[in-house]
Amino acid sequence: MANSRKTAFKVLLKIEQDGAYSNIALNNAVKESELSPLDAAFTSALVYGVLERKITLDYIIKQKLFSASDFCKWLLWIKFPKVPLLTKV
Repeated sequence: MANSRKTAFKVLLKIEQDGAYSNIALNNAVKESELSPLDAAFTSALVYGVLERKITLDYIIKQKLFSASDFCKWLLWIKFPKVPLLTKV
């Protein structure tokens, strides 16, 4: 069984790199990874939370780091919503 954060990370990569539609990429990833309903809901909240706050997250990352590779940004996108932006995560 897959990890929720890993699945969310893969979905965000697909959206950012391939220009995939978020709902389709997320739906496919949840089906492929066979997540439990609770994990699927967490993954959805994480992906949509990152997408909703992407500009804010990029601004925070830019303030804290002079430059970050795309890979680092994607990892930080997954971690940042936990702090102040998604209160239930």
